[in-house]
Amino acid sequence: MRTRRAVTKIGMTFCLTVATSLWAAGAAEAAPPGSAGLTASNQHCSAVLDGSAPRCFATLEQADEYAGAASVWVARFYDWVNYNSAGATHDVYVSRDCTATLGDKDFRFASMPSGWNDRVSSVSTETGAHCDVWFSSNINYQGECGDQWIHKHWDLTQVGCFDRASSFELS
Repeated sequence: MRTRRAVTKIGMTFCLTVATSLWAAGAAEAAPPGSAGLTASNQHCSAVLDGSAPRCFATLEQADEYAGAASVWVARFYDWVNYNSAGATHDVYVSRDCTATLGDKDFRFASMPSGWNDRVSSVSTETGAHCDVWFSSNINYQGECGDQWIHKHWDLTQVGCFDRASSFELS
């Protein structure tokens, strides 16, 4: 009887190992690096906001390399507080720097990038690009969400916009 239990445990472990391996292989095929589907190994996205679809990668470094020299990095959205890139990130690239004033809106985005509605927990912007972010709690710039221009904030709970942004503007 003891031998049979040992064989059964070994058999169950083998089946779980094979099933886990097959699931992991299927998940990797379902969302290869560079696709828009977010998985644990594909969670850092970059979007050049020129009409092209965002691309997602396994590492933050790969996402940073994607945009290339033809665009300017202006903001990074974090799924976690404290600029923690262990969670998902989304980089925003535009065609040029923002102006140095907040009186004009350089870029407007009537909705968040795919998969990022009501998800941003912290945000940072590139100092050299002169862009700050204004979040709205609804699409088309409607609804209060922080009610201020944000250059960098480690926890959007403190400004009333934690996981609430549905559109944004840059200036």
